[in-house]
Amino acid sequence: MSTVEEILLKGIRLQGEGNIPGAVAAFNEVLNRESGNPAALYSLTVIALNRGNLSEALSYAERCVTMNFPFALSWYVFAAALNANGRKLEAFGCTSRALELDPAHVDSLILRGNVLVELDQKTAALGVFDRVLQLDPKNQAAQKTRLFLMGTPSAVNPQAEALSAQGIALQNQGNIAAAKAAFEQALLLQADHFASRYSLAVI
Repeated sequence: MSTVEEILLKGIRLQGEGNIPGAVAAFNEVLNRESGNPAALYSLTVIALNRGNLSEALSYAERCVTMNFPFALSWYVFAAALNANGRKLEAFGCTSRALELDPAHVDSLILRGNVLVELDQKTAALGVFDRVLQLDPKNQAAQKTRLFLMGTPSAVNPQAEALSAQGIALQNQGNIAAAKAAFEQALLLQADHFASRYSLAVI
């Protein structure tokens, strides 16, 4: 009988050869033996995303983070699945979890930057892509996106920034009601202020 590792390697080989049904069968066989195998769950998530099966991808990704909490790659693929399902604020939060585990995880940084671009937070996104290029100076995705962002700067309301910073301080002190009020006031001044919108979503 083949070992789990042998079946996993078979699935990876089949996936690389373009035999997706065979790869899916192999990865599912791995999960029948090890329900939390991170490589199989990751691969099935990627396959589902590529096929456009977004709810299926999210299901595999949720299992990946539930069963393999300490891995940055698990949180990255969960973020990718959430983003594909339109849940951008949650995707942003998951990139934070991935980067807590591995601050140099380039794929998570790129996804984080892309989410910020989609949320029209160009200044914040530019900082993320600058970080990518510090880690990987030849990264073409970061280079191209940075050039685009340099041509489309995003204005930031300084009063909204100050209120958001005040809200974060109040949140850290445990004064949730006052923190919410600060974030809401920041959004009245700048409706697309990402830090305030994100903080209200997760507070």
